[in-house]
Amino acid sequence: MKLPELSPEKENEIIEQMIREQGASDPASLADVTVLVAIGLTNGAWRNTRVENWHAGDGPLSDGDMLRINSATTYGTHQRLKGWLREYGLSRGNETAALDTLDADDLEELAVRLFRWLVRPSRTLANGMTLARLASEAGDTVETYADDAERALTGFLAGGEKRGVRYAFLRAAAHGAGACSHWWGHPNWPKLVDAFLEAVGDPRHEHWGAGGKRLKDLPPIPAELEDRGTVRVVLLKRPWKLGADTADWITWAGIRYLRSPATA
Repeated sequence: MKLPELSPEKENEIIEQMIREQGASDPASLADVTVLVAIGLTNGAWRNTRVENWHAGDGPLSDGDMLRINSATTYGTHQRLKGWLREYGLSRGNETAALDTLDADDLEELAVRLFRWLVRPSRTLANGMTLARLASEAGDTVETYADDAERALTGFLAGGEKRGVRYAFLRAAAHGAGACSHWWGHPNWPKLVDAFLEAVGDPRHEHWGAGGKRLKDLPPIPAELEDRGTVRVVLLKRPWKLGADTADWITWAGIRYLRSPATA
C-alpha cells in the first residue's frame, strides 16, 4: 500500500517539530533557523566529506584543528547566508515563512556562492593552511573534495526545487540541530562550554571518571586554559581563535561528551 504524500505545509510542520525536539531554537524565527542551517550545511558540505579522511588516522588534521576549522567554516557559512538573505530584503526580524517569497533560482544562487567559497584552493583555514595545501598533505586534491561538496549542496538545492526554499532551510536546520548539538553555534553550545569549564576546574568532577583517571591521562592543562573566563569568551564567540594546543586539549578532554542540562 502506498502512503499518501505529505503536503509541503505538513512536511514543514513535521520538520519544525523535529527542530523543537532537539532543544533548538524557534523554527518560526528566520534568525534562529539560519544559524542551524549554517551548521547543517557545514556538516554536510565540509565535515562529512573526504575531509573526515584527512582527519582520521595519521591525516594532517588534528582533533583541535577540526574544532577550529569547523567552527570557522560554520561562521563563514552563516555570514554568507545572512548576506544572501539581506539581498532579498530578509533579516533577523523575519519569520521563516518569508522564505516562501523566494524560488529555486534564488536558492541556486546561494548554493553556488557557498560552493565557490568552500572549494576555493586559496581559502585559508583556521589552522593556517590553505585548502590546497591541506588536500596535498592529505594525499588528495581540492577537486575530489569539490565533488563531495557539490553533492551535498545539490541535495540542499533539490529540496528547494521540490518543496520550496523554506523547506530546504528547515531540512538543513533540522540536520544541524540533531546531528551537531555539540557544535559552536548550536543553542546547546553555551551550556556545554559552561559544563566543560566547570569540569576543568574540578579534578573530582564526574566527567573525569573514577579517581579523575581521564584527567590524569591527559597532557597538562595548557596555560591558556588557566584563565577560564577568557577561554569561555573565546569558546562562545570565536573558537577558531584558540591556540592549537588548547584546542587539541579541549577535544581530547571530551567537551562534546559533557553532561549539561540539555544533554543529560
